[in-house]
Amino acid sequence: MDYKICCFFGHREMDFNPDLAHKVREKLEKLITEENYGVFKFGGYSAFDYGCLDVVKELKLKYPHIKTVLCLWDGSAPPRWADRKNYDETEFLPLDFDYWYTRLYYRNKAMIDTSHFCVFYVCKTENSGAYKAMKYAVLKKRPFINFGEIKSGKPQTLNLGNLQK
Repeated sequence: MDYKICCFFGHREMDFNPDLAHKVREKLEKLITEENYGVFKFGGYSAFDYGCLDVVKELKLKYPHIKTVLCLWDGSAPPRWADRKNYDETEFLPLDFDYWYTRLYYRNKAMIDTSHFCVFYVCKTENSGAYKAMKYAVLKKRPFINFGEIKSGKPQTLNLGNLQK
C-alpha cells in the first residue's frame, strides 16, 4: 500500500515538553488514521526532530506499518549527528552542492518536495533553517502545521494564511 509522506523541521535548540509531545502525537495519529500517512521523514538535526521521532516510534507500537526515514544528502559517511540505527530506513537525496549549510538547505527542500505534509516548530525567523524550510513549504503550497509561535522584532513578511492546518 502506498502511504502519504510527512516531514519534520524545527529549531536545533528548543524544549520538546510533554504538552508539545501530546499535541504532536494527536496530529500525527490523525494523519495516520484519517489521511493514510505512513512514512515520516526526518533530517535528524534538531531537538524538534528528535522529539517527533520519539513520538513516531511510540505510535509505531500501535501502528506497526508506519516507518521512519532519515534523509541525508549522499551515500558518503553520514554526519556525526545522524545515528542511522534510530530509523527504519535511510534515504540519500542527490544534491550537487558542496557546502555543508547549503546541503542542509537543499536537502530540506527535497524533503518538502517529496512529502505531502510538513510539521514545523518555528519561533524565530532570522538565520533559521526551519523558517527557510517553512517559507519554501508555503511557496510550494505544501500543507503544514507549525507548533511554534513566530517571534521577531521585524514585521512579518511570511503570510501563513490558511495554509496551516
